[in-house]
Amino acid sequence: LKRKCSTDARVPSPRCFHSAFTDKSQNHLFVLGGSTSEEKHGSVIHRYDLRSNKWDIVTCLDMPPCIGHSSLLLPNQDLLLYGTHLSSDRHETAIPSDRCHVLGRTSKTSAIECKVLHTIGETPHARQHHGSVLVKNRMYIFGGWKPSSAQASNALYTLDLQKSEDSSGSRPGSR
Repeated sequence: LKRKCSTDARVPSPRCFHSAFTDKSQNHLFVLGGSTSEEKHGSVIHRYDLRSNKWDIVTCLDMPPCIGHSSLLLPNQDLLLYGTHLSSDRHETAIPSDRCHVLGRTSKTSAIECKVLHTIGETPHARQHHGSVLVKNRMYIFGGWKPSSAQASNALYTLDLQKSEDSSGSRPGSR
């Protein structure tokens, strides 16, 4: 394992509770949100060019604060976010959201636009620090911390992306 060093002025500040993904077609690594000591809860998207080893910031319209969320790159190159937050002031309590957002390019500019994905069915309770994966056209969300009950969850939810329909699955037993 070798640390990549960059003297680029746009290197993201130290952070935790962020997510990252790659766009292999463009040779980019993206870092979304997180929490830092000097920033509000993050709603910034940093992009790292794997060829030039340079960082830049991607403009995103209406991006919610992202701390302890999960992100998935969809086959059409849109990004799916689950578990964003309602508060962006780092001195306020960050309130997790049960919303799912889709980030995609706007037709007019090179900026990224963030929209709420409206779904039907049983919506997962607001949570943070969960895991999610994409299998075919379904997003699976497992576990996480539910601040409403101050406990970890072992709930499994599925979002069918073709139908925009949520459902819950069976839970594993105690460990």
